Amino acid sequence: LSVAISQLPPQQKMVFKLSREEGYSREEVAEYLNISPNTVRNHLAKAVKFVQTYLKVFATILISIL
Repeated sequence: LSVAISQLPPQQKMVFKLSREEGYSREEVAEYLNISPNTVRNHLAKAVKFVQTYLKVFATILISIL
């Protein structure tokens, strides 16, 4: 998971960490980063999709090795 997160663009990584790891709301993240809540929503959606895809690919590779 940390490898997937490390590969996110900087803004998506920050939004993901604040939201998912620190537990901040969308509005709190928006205020902290001085961006709109909709921008936070968009960054978070893209970040979550990337992480999910990364983990699915990783799991597929891992299963094929075993």
